[in-house]
Amino acid sequence: MADTEYEHPTPGRPVSPGSVPEKRNGATLICAVDPQGFIITLDVHRWEDHIAKRHPEMSKHLERIKSTIEDPQLIQVVDGSTTAYYYRLTGMAEKKASDLYILVVVDRNETMKTGVVKTAHLLKTIKPNESRIVWLKQS
Repeated sequence: MADTEYEHPTPGRPVSPGSVPEKRNGATLICAVDPQGFIITLDVHRWEDHIAKRHPEMSKHLERIKSTIEDPQLIQVVDGSTTAYYYRLTGMAEKKASDLYILVVVDRNETMKTGVVKTAHLLKTIKPNESRIVWLKQS
C-alpha cells in the first residue's frame, strides 16, 4: 500500500508497550483516533523499515507513539501540505524542563479524516517551523 492510500481499521487494537511486532507486511500496528477525529494508522512496514531502523531510540516507545496521537499536547500543520506534527512530553525526566518530546509526523487526508504515520522520534524542543497550531491541549 502506498503512503497516500488509507485503510480504515478499527481504532483501539491492543499493542503491548515496548513490543517489537513480528513481520507482517502492511498489517496495521497502531490505529488511534486523534483529538480532531482523524483515524491515524502505523503499519508494520513503516515501523520496522523506517522508525525502528533510523530512530532506534523509539523501539521501546511504541505505546507512547499511540499516546502522542490520541492525546497530544500540540498538533501543527503546514499550510498547503498534508503533513501534521504531533507533540507530547514523554514524562521520562524528573523535571519538565529536561523532559523530551515525542514527535509523530503524520500524512493526513482532510477529506477522509485519516492519516498514516510517516516517522516518529524524540526531540528536546518543539520545532519552530512554518507550521501553524491547529490543536492545543488545554491544561
